[in-house]
Amino acid sequence: MAEPADSDKTEDLPPRARSLVDRTYEEAMARLGGTGRVQRTFSLYESFARMLRHQIAQRNPELSEREIRIKAAEHMYQSDPQTLELLKRVPRQ
Repeated sequence: MAEPADSDKTEDLPPRARSLVDRTYEEAMARLGGTGRVQRTFSLYESFARMLRHQIAQRNPELSEREIRIKAAEHMYQSDPQTLELLKRVPRQ
């Protein structure tokens, strides 16, 4: 019987078995401190949202900027039924 995919996480490995890349990344993140990690997370979120809006705009050139943002939010929160319900109430124009 195969183990669940979660058992493949690098933090479950002994320190010497983890890759240099993992250790270097974790050290860099630790040096950032709490505020730096929050800023980094926000930056990554914004980059993802911007790329998603760009893709939606490319596939749907007829949509307004507001409609593109709503569609992006629907995609990003697709697993959150309450948020999707709220998004249905947002005026499209």
